[in-house]
Amino acid sequence: MIADINIWAMLAAALLNVLIGALWYSPFLFGKKWMLWLGGARRVNKGGSGLAYGGGLLIALVMSWTLSYFVDYVYARSVFSGAALGFLVWLGFVVTTNFNAVLYEGKPAKIYLLYVAYQFVALTVMGAVLAVWQ
Repeated sequence: MIADINIWAMLAAALLNVLIGALWYSPFLFGKKWMLWLGGARRVNKGGSGLAYGGGLLIALVMSWTLSYFVDYVYARSVFSGAALGFLVWLGFVVTTNFNAVLYEGKPAKIYLLYVAYQFVALTVMGAVLAVWQ
């Protein structure tokens, strides 16, 4: 199956994901609480923050590309239908699979909620953008 994907819409949606994440985890929104809940120490991978940001962009691109396929498949072409699709992807995949970290790894529920709330905003915005720009 070859989807009709608009590369510019896909790139814009990925960049919006990164920007939403940067704002979400900034000191202006939830960054201070996030750091406090993590124990006060910023945890960056051994490759440094450059690798983390590059990896985050790559993940956003894969997410945007995959969501583009769903948008094309269900023929979502309005803000509402795109946002609804983003919501369904969030509910069916993000909320469910990430809850395993709470159940099996003992991660605090508040960190889980902060993470999935960010993904909710990101995926609904991405879905809306991809649908109207597809």
